[in-house]
Formats: sequence, structure tokens, C-alpha cells
Amino acid sequence: MMIIRLRTKILVIMVSMIMLSSIAIIIFIKTTLYQKLFVKLQKRGISIARQIRERSVNYILTERFYELEMMIKDFKTTEEDVEYIFILNEHGEVLGHTFAKGFPMGMKSVNMLSAGQTHSVDSVKIEEKDTEKDILDIAVPILGGEAGVVHLGISRDPITKDVNDIVMFLIWMITGIMIAGIIAAIVLSKAISKPVSELIKAVKVVGSGNLNYSVNLSTNDEIAQLSESFNKMTKDLKQKTDELQKVNSDLSILYSVSTAAGSTMKLDELFEAVLYIIAHLEIFKLEHKGAVFTIDGDRMKLVYQTGFPDSFVNAHKDMRVGECICGLAAKTGEIIVSKNSEPDIRHTIKYPGIISHGHISIPLEARNRVLGVLCLYPPVGIEINKHEMALFYTIGNRIGAAIDNIMLYEETKTLSLHDPLTGLANRRLMDYVLETSFARAKRAECPFSAIMMDIDFFKNYNDKYGHTIGDKMLVDIAKIVSGEIRQIDLGVRYGGEEFLILLPETGLSEACEVAERMRKDVEVKTGVTVSLGITCYNHNMQSKEEIISKADDALLQAKRKGKNRIEVNA
Repeated sequence: MMIIRLRTKILVIMVSMIMLSSIAIIIFIKTTLYQKLFVKLQKRGISIARQIRERSVNYILTERFYELEMMIKDFKTTEEDVEYIFILNEHGEVLGHTFAKGFPMGMKSVNMLSAGQTHSVDSVKIEEKDTEKDILDIAVPILGGEAGVVHLGISRDPITKDVNDIVMFLIWMITGIMIAGIIAAIVLSKAISKPVSELIKAVKVVGSGNLNYSVNLSTNDEIAQLSESFNKMTKDLKQKTDELQKVNSDLSILYSVSTAAGSTMKLDELFEAVLYIIAHLEIFKLEHKGAVFTIDGDRMKLVYQTGFPDSFVNAHKDMRVGECICGLAAKTGEIIVSKNSEPDIRHTIKYPGIISHGHISIPLEARNRVLGVLCLYPPVGIEINKHEMALFYTIGNRIGAAIDNIMLYEETKTLSLHDPLTGLANRRLMDYVLETSFARAKRAECPFSAIMMDIDFFKNYNDKYGHTIGDKMLVDIAKIVSGEIRQIDLGVRYGGEEFLILLPETGLSEACEVAERMRKDVEVKTGVTVSLGITCYNHNMQSKEEIISKADDALLQAKRKGKNRIEVNA
């Protein structure tokens, strides 16, 4: 009876393990495949939507809506699984779509974007030929939402079918394995007795997570060899599990840092995010405080800190590269670890309220140059091994690369939207601000003024002093313009020696005051004179070009009436 019960248990355990494992494998493979295919589909959809956005900007700005609709229809025919494309303007009006039976009005409220979102993804269902389709709707703003939104619907049915086909194949394959396993279990159960019970016990113990368990059998048969192999397998598994846990921990840390680094294009937000993540990692047992320095020549600038008093900030003003432990990391490009700051002679900066602490200073490097230093504060007496040191170097490089990318982004953005000589806005930025300001004035009936300014006798000045001196004069006047306007205003180098100043939320009288200050400042500070024309938005204006035209006409009047004066064209 005992043998029969044992055989029954063995059969039940083996069949149960096979079934549970099979189900787990199917669920895991199905989930993993679906997630990977879904992410791939989502990335593809976002990429297509962004391509459409880039191509549609000029059509929308120039109101060529028929060409816009033809473009998106062409796009749909070339992209597999794309069910529809439509574009709404900033008021929710349809500018173009690919629906064969007309645009369904219910789609306007699908997957709406919030302010500041770069994209949005949502699942919707649509009826087509008595069939319900599962669609991934992807929305991408055009010019930050000011010009509208691109919606792209991409079918999820193909990836669902692919996953189901693979799962069905796995079910058949695993069913065959299960049948073979049951037959083998019946055959083996006839020769299994006490040693198998011990092995089953071992399997249960190890399966619960105790990898230190080992099987001890005194027999000299194949079961004993199996137990030895089991013990060796358990030992190897424990070693691999420990290694895998370390790798997973490292990857988790790097993923968190990389995600934070890639989620923003602002340095202060970057420093806040990565410092919070690293300071709260339990693996290093760091104090919940830290600091970030950037390097400017031979100086180090404290750009972000958390957990410190004002005395810490004051003590680190005008800090030099090579000074104290953080400065030493910046100078050498190497991670500097101090077990205790108090007796460490390298720790030269003291401040009121300072307490003994450990110190880890990590250089933030990109393209073979140190851009900054991340300072962390572990407990006194901490030991950092080679593995942790390598991880800190990787973290420093990830953050350094993020800093470098943000700096390059800001530099590229500035160069693309500003005049390289004067630093004022160019026409590309002017067109965008003019359009949005004009639309706001028209919609809300708020004041909006423009000043057109031209340097008097500038050709004679160039002929007399040369173009190099003439360029310097343009730069000097641009500085005067920048100094007289607010942050919401826009100074533009309109062309040659002409400057345009856009003044949102500014009435005619205030614009005249600004223009007069500029006229006086230019004459006093440069020795040349300027003529200025001013206009202000009124409800009779039909286009944004009208406000430029009126300001230009006022400027011509100022020129005709003797220059070095202001004329108004209301």
C-alpha cells in the first residue's frame, strides 16, 4: 500500500508540475511576446505620427488643407496596418482625414492630449464591415499643440493573431511533452521508493527558494548519482542566482538613472531626478542628500543640492577645480572615495554645522571631458568594492552623456531660432511668435503692438567705417533692444539694419514709451540715430502680415519726416 501511495504522489506531483510549468510558460511567453510586439507597434506608430506631423506643419501654416489630406492619404496607403489618419487644429476642427465614409464625429474626443504632452497613446475600438477592430490611437501635437494634433490609428489585430498562433503551437507542443512525461512517470514510479521521496523533498525545499539544501543518500545506484547531480545543480544554481541578482540590481539602477536622464531636457530637472534616485538606493546605504557641480573653466558651480543647510551652499561658492574632494574628482576624472571626511586631508572645505561623513565624488564625463561632479554621502567607514566602483563610473557616464545631450540641444535650439550676429530672434522664430500672438489678440481682444526700427544713414556708416564696425553697431543696438523689452516680448533682426519688436499684451501708449526709450538709448550710447514705426492690433486686421505692414508704413513716414523720430500707424 505504501508503494502505491508513493507512486500516486509521484504521478500527481510530476503531472501537476508539468501542467503548472506549461501554463506558466504559455502565460509568460504570451505576455512577453505581446508586450514586445505591442511596444514595437507603439514605437512604430509614434514614429509614423511624428513623420506626418513634420510634413504637415507647412501645409497647416499655409492653410493648404487639400494637399494636407492628400499627403495623409498617401501616407496611409504606404503604411501597413494603419487604419486611419486624421488631423485636428487647435480648436478641434478636422483639417484632414482618411475615413472613406466621412469623418466620425465621435473620434474628436478620442485620446485627447494634455498640455505639455509629447504624445499620447490610447486603445479604441471601431466598427468596420460588421467587424469590431482593436485600434491603437496615437496622438502627437503639432508645434506643441498650437497648430493642432495628428491622430493615427494602427491595428492591434495582427500582433494578437501572431501571438495566438504561437501560443497554439506551444499548447500542442507542451501537450505532447506532458503526455510523454506522464508515461515516463508511470514507468519510473515502479522502481522508485524511499530515495525518490528524499529527492521530492529536496525539490520542494529548493523550489521554495532554499538553495542551500542538499540530498544525502547512501545508495550506490543511479538514484545516488542523480542526487549528486542534483546537489551540484543546486550549488551552481545558487551561484548563478546570486550573480543574476547582482546583474539585475545593476540593470535596475542603470535603468532608473537612464530613464530619469532621458525624461527631461532641462538640467535642473535632470539633477533633481537622478540625485533622488541614487540617494534612495538601499544597495549603497547612502544618506538622503547630495550635490551636483558643473565645471566652468577652472571653477566649479554648485547647480543642485538637497539635504544641506545654507552654510554648505555659501562654503562652496567660487570653488575651484582641484579643491576639496569634489574638485579633485573633477581634476583627475576619477572617482574619489573618502571613508571619513574629518581626518581626510583632502577634505579642505569646512562649514558651520558640518559633521563627519563618508564621501563619494563621481566625475560626470562625456566625450572624454569632465562636465561636472556628483557628490554622494555614505556612512562613515564605508568600503566600496571594484564592482560598485565600476557601477558608479557607469552611472557617471550616463549622467554625463545626458548633460552633454541637453547642452547640445540648447545650443542647437538657440542657433536655429536666432540671428548668429546679434543674438536676436530670426524670422523663423518671429513667424511662430507673430502667429500665436496675433491669434491670441484676435481671440481674446487683448492688446498687441509692434515696432519697426531702422538705423538712419546706415549705408553711409558702413561705407565710412567698414562692414566690421557696421556689424559691431548692429550688435550694440541689438543689446539695447534686448535691454528694453520684457521676457514675453520678442526682438527680431528683421533684415539688414531693420529690427522688429513684438510686444504682446501691450497697448499703443506703452509701445510708444518703449520706442522712445530705445530711440534715446541708441542715440546716446552709439552716436547714430534710428527711426521707428509703431502700430497696434485692432479687430479690423485680417492677417498677421497686416500688423507688420502697418508698422513698416509708419517707419517710412518717420523716414520721410526727417528720421530720428517715431511715427504711429494705428
